[in-house]
Amino acid sequence: MITSEQLTQLGIDQKWLQPLNDTFDKFEINTPVRMASFIGQCMHESGNFNHLEENLNYSAVRLTQVFPNRFTLAKQKNVLPKENKALLKVCMDIDQILVIHKMGMEHLFLEGV
Repeated sequence: MITSEQLTQLGIDQKWLQPLNDTFDKFEINTPVRMASFIGQCMHESGNFNHLEENLNYSAVRLTQVFPNRFTLAKQKNVLPKENKALLKVCMDIDQILVIHKMGMEHLFLEGV
């Protein structure tokens, strides 16, 4: 368990005390090293718990670099994202892209190619 004093020393708002301790319990983050690693990663990923949503500002090219397994059909057809107008419009929520992939509808991005 982390204490209120420890959060203050880390510069983390007190509103995170209970959620962090609940997470530690739920996922057996139960040693000082595990807690420090988890909090450190959270601080890094969230700008010290200030940014809680992914900004989703990926270009189509970057999406294929970060999530190469999500665009296997594009690779099979040897289609570069910058050459595909439909895929360039993939600046929708990344969640939608992943759902489309999971549903096996990736071909929708490649129509007309």
